[in-house]
Amino acid sequence: MQNQKKVIFLMLFLILCLLTSIRDVISELFFNSTVHAFSPETIVMIYCLCATILGLLIARIKNKLPSKQVVKDIYFWKLLIGLNLSSFLAYYFFFKAIEGPLSSGIISFIDYSTIPFFTAISASIFLKEKITKNFTS
Repeated sequence: MQNQKKVIFLMLFLILCLLTSIRDVISELFFNSTVHAFSPETIVMIYCLCATILGLLIARIKNKLPSKQVVKDIYFWKLLIGLNLSSFLAYYFFFKAIEGPLSSGIISFIDYSTIPFFTAISASIFLKEKITKNFTS
């Protein structure tokens, strides 16, 4: 049973890596295309919009949409705006970095290599998680 969970997790992680690499290649095509020369800001907005719509569709399919009481709560809107703003800024700076002299592969490597570090820092700041030497509680 434990091995089955590990295999499922590994498969999900590989799917994430595949989708991320496809996203990066498509982004490069948009930037280098003479026909469809989108600005980084336009692509960021398209990604954020697609992610929000996809998230709402998944929530709708799973019957996990927030209740009317939750939607009326100001914390819900702060969280929603914060998530979208952080997504927008992450993509914005990622695409600005791609415009620089480094290749998108190097930028992606740096980006994805630092995500665990910044996730731990963010969790300690926002969720008051305690960071330990081996990242366990």
